[in-house]
Amino acid sequence: MFAIMAKLDRETSERAGAGGMFQVEHLEDDEGNDLTFLVNQGHHFQSMEELRQAILKEITERLTLEEV
Repeated sequence: MFAIMAKLDRETSERAGAGGMFQVEHLEDDEGNDLTFLVNQGHHFQSMEELRQAILKEITERLTLEEV
């Protein structure tokens, strides 16, 4: 299992008139690696599912697979 912890900023979205939404302050995996680069920190997300989909899309675009 691969776990990512997300520190969210709901206050900035609220001040920007996007109440109920959030921006991502920080993403970290279960080994302490910074994964914040996987999302646009200026984007206002509507749900954790939307954030999950954005992370999966970015991981998929960066993924390479090689035969050994």
